[in-house]
Amino acid sequence: MGILEGAQVTIEILPHPPHSESALPIQEMVLEFDFLKRGYQNPEPYLEDDMIMTFTKAYKEILMTLHEPVLFKYLGEKLRGKIISLIVGLPGSPPSLKVATGIVTETTQITFVNAQDSTMRIIPSAKQFVLFPCPCRVFPDAFVPGITHWL
Repeated sequence: MGILEGAQVTIEILPHPPHSESALPIQEMVLEFDFLKRGYQNPEPYLEDDMIMTFTKAYKEILMTLHEPVLFKYLGEKLRGKIISLIVGLPGSPPSLKVATGIVTETTQITFVNAQDSTMRIIPSAKQFVLFPCPCRVFPDAFVPGITHWL
C-alpha cells in the first residue's frame, strides 16, 4: 500500500483511553533539569512559574514514568532532565506512591530543581511563598520600638 504525492487522505484522532491503573493522572511531579550541553553556562535566571506553564503545554496528556529522561526547550535553550519524584492518582483520592507512571494534566503540580552540578538558576514559584499583609497601624503619638523613629 502506498500513498501517491498529492493524494488526499483522511486522518482521525484516536479516542483517548479511559483512565486505567497505568494511566492515572499525575498529582505531583518533581523534575531535575540541566542544560543539554554539558558545561554550558547561562547567567540568566529561569522563572519556575513560566517553565511550568510551558512544560504543561508541551507535555499535557503525555504518559510519564519515574526516572524517565525528559528533553525540554525553554526560551530557546535545550534542557535535559529526569523525573525524580512522581505521585499519581485521581483528584480527591489518596495518592498512589506505588504507581510509577501517569499522565501530565493541567492540574499536575510540577516542581523544577537544578541538577547537582548544574549552573542553571531557577527562581522558585511564587505559589510556594504566601505573604500575609500586616495590618499594622501606627498612630502619631504611639511608640513602636523598631518601627517608630522619634524626630
